[in-house]
This record gives sequence, C-alpha cells and structure tokens, in this order.
Amino acid sequence: MRAAVDPSSRPRRSVGRAGKRAGGSARIALIDALSECSDFSESAEVLLAWIGRWAGISRGVVLGPRAGGALSAVATHGIDPADAGGRWAEVADGGLVAAFEATEPGLIELRAGTPSATALGGGRFHAVPLRQPELGAAPALGLLLVAAQEAALPPDIAWAARALTDRLAALEHARLRRAEASGDEVSSRVREATRELARQNEHLRREARALEQASAMKSQFLVNMSHELRTPLNAILGYTELLLDGVGGECTPQQRKRLERVESNGRHLLAIINDLLDIARIEAGKMPLDLETFKIPVLIDEVIAEVEPLVDRGVITLSRELAPDLPAVTTDRRKLKQIVLNLLTNALKFTPAGAVRVEVGPEDGGDRLSIAVCDTGVGMSAEDQRRIFDEFPHFEGTVAGPWTGTGLGLAISRRLAGMLGGEIALASERRKGSTFTLRFPKRLQS
Repeated sequence: MRAAVDPSSRPRRSVGRAGKRAGGSARIALIDALSECSDFSESAEVLLAWIGRWAGISRGVVLGPRAGGALSAVATHGIDPADAGGRWAEVADGGLVAAFEATEPGLIELRAGTPSATALGGGRFHAVPLRQPELGAAPALGLLLVAAQEAALPPDIAWAARALTDRLAALEHARLRRAEASGDEVSSRVREATRELARQNEHLRREARALEQASAMKSQFLVNMSHELRTPLNAILGYTELLLDGVGGECTPQQRKRLERVESNGRHLLAIINDLLDIARIEAGKMPLDLETFKIPVLIDEVIAEVEPLVDRGVITLSRELAPDLPAVTTDRRKLKQIVLNLLTNALKFTPAGAVRVEVGPEDGGDRLSIAVCDTGVGMSAEDQRRIFDEFPHFEGTVAGPWTGTGLGLAISRRLAGMLGGEIALASERRKGSTFTLRFPKRLQS
C-alpha cells in the first residue's frame, strides 16, 4: 500500500494551485496527471491529492477489491497509511462492500470500533463506487471514500471520481492489450472501449476548456462593469456631499435626512461594487502580492482603532491577547489587514452584547502564526457554517442587529487567505458565539 502524495512533488504532474476553485484549468491538470499514471495506486494518489486541494476534503481513501470479497486501502489522504492498512470486510465495517457493489454514490456511517472507523476517524463519508455505467452490471473498479461535510456529493468529487474511473478502465484495457487476450471478440471489445475512452477524454477536455473560457469572460465582465458603475456612482456621492455641505444653500432637516440616506445607500452600493471587483481580480489571477516585513502588534492596533467607533461601550467589550515576543512577518500587509478587519467587523456585527477578543500566537514551532477573532454573539448552526464562506449567503433566523453588509466579505477573506498561503477555520455554536481563526506562514515566498 502506498501513502498519498502531493502531486506538486512531481513537476510533470502538477494538478493546480491551492486557493482557487476547480475550474477548467484545474480539471485539465487532473486529466493530464492521471494520463501519466501507470497503475491503480499512483492514479488514486493523484486523485486524492487533487480533491484534497480543490474540494477541501480533509480525509479520504481509495479502496480496491481483493480476493474473498474483501477491500483494502490503495491510497489515502489525511490518514496515517499505517492505520489504513489491512483487509476491510463487509461484516466488520458496516457495509463497505455493499457500497462498493452499489450503482450510485451514497452516504455511509462508519460504526465505532470497526477497523475502518478507527483508521478514518469515524463519521459520515461519501461512498462513490468507481464504476462505468456503460458496462452495466460489471464489477466496480474500486471505491472512493471522502469525509462528508454536507449531504450532497460535491460536483468536483463526482467529476474527479469519473475521471479516475476512466483512467482505471484505460489501464485495465492497456493490460488486456499487453496480455494479447485470445479471441477476436475480446480484442474487438478492447478496441471499441479504447476508442470510446478517447472520445470521452476529448469531450472532458472540451468541457473543461469551455468552463475556463466562461469563467474568464465572467471575470472580465465584472471588472468592466465595476469600473463603469463606479464612475457615475462617485459623481452621485460627490454631489450629495456638496449638497450636505450647503454648497447649494442650507438644507432643511428633512432634506438633510433624505440626502444622508442617499449617501448611505450609495456608499453601500460602492462597497458591493468594490467587493465584486476584488473577487473578479482574484479569480482572474490579476490581484498582485505586495510583500513587506512588519510587526503584527502594530497591525492589530490599527485594526482595533478603526473598529472602535462600532463598539457600544457598556454593551460590548473589545480586548486583545497577544503572545509575547511575536516575530516580524513577511507577507502582503494590506491583504492581511483586510482579512482581520473583516473578521473583527463581523464579530461586532453579530454580537449584540457581550465580548469580542483578538488572540495572536505562533504555531508549528513559530513557522506559522494564528489570528483568532472570538465573540460571544449569536453564533450559527452547522448548516449555516457550511455556507458562511459562499458569496451572498442567506441565513434563516440570524440576528444581525443594525448592521448591514455586502455578503461578500468572508468569501473574499477566504480567497485572500489562500493567496497568503493560509486558511480560515471556523468554530461556532448557536447563541454561544463564534471563533474565526486565520492561520498563515510567517514568511510568504514571492
């Protein structure tokens, strides 16, 4: 059994860069990497590394059939290979063989105390049989298990499982050809299957290229429209400010109130346009990194000073807790500040009363730092947590208080964290508060 490896360790088989969604270029990279794999184990390693990077899967394993109706681990991701070894039989492991023999993907629960639950950590998993639908009742080539973060199978995993199935089928057909199986009928089937696989691979390549082109056109459209909208909007805001300053004559209280509403909503619209422009630049890879070396405590002081006007004294307490002797960091200061400012603003927004605290400390022996923003606010359900980093998320029954937002801040923050080589983790419980933790390297390589 071979342990899962990161395809970035193989220069010829790179499957993409973290921090972006699995668009057309990422899918093409997976197909190219799989096409160079020579066996089941190597193909499974590449597949698990790809879905770990692009689908955010923390734990996964590819199982292969063995004699006697048992299954064994071929490759793993996020699991100690020593724990995943051995034969996993149906009776001992709550239906893994049944999932292997199924015709459709499904959710399974690994029972505590079984070898598979011990190896994978238990819980719910998506079970995807690696089966070719066109071959009817033919046995599956393997079984893909990935930790289930939600009930529906993510499209990236379903697509990647199909790509792995096609590659395994191609390897099997190549083995049959090398063995020079006797009989004209067998040879004819192999040739036809090979032609069909070639047609399918070409279709997948065209589909991936179309997706990449559509994504590029969308990003360019957002950039162009953002600039076009900001020009007249800035003029509206400018004239509104002039009227409020009394350039056209003194305003009555009622006129001033209406003009202030115009200005408030205009600035809200401008914030949405700027957020859309940020997302478009990130997706298009046109947001550059500006690296500099600075002290974290100074940045935290700046952020706290900016949110001070939002703090309702006597209702909310705002504090900070910094580890001593924090080292200087080298990263994009503006982007890091934007992330922390957004997390802190959100904490104040969803904390009608209570406490908000910023904690900073080293991790991984000082090579990485963490900035945690903790609050005692409304918190969120598990279902809301799965959608919190989406664009324009909608939550039922959330108490937001008087604040409003674009619905894009956390989506942008997660993408910026990826650009900085980091990630944002969330721990939350309804009516008990939330903790957003940004982890990032102390020194970002240019």
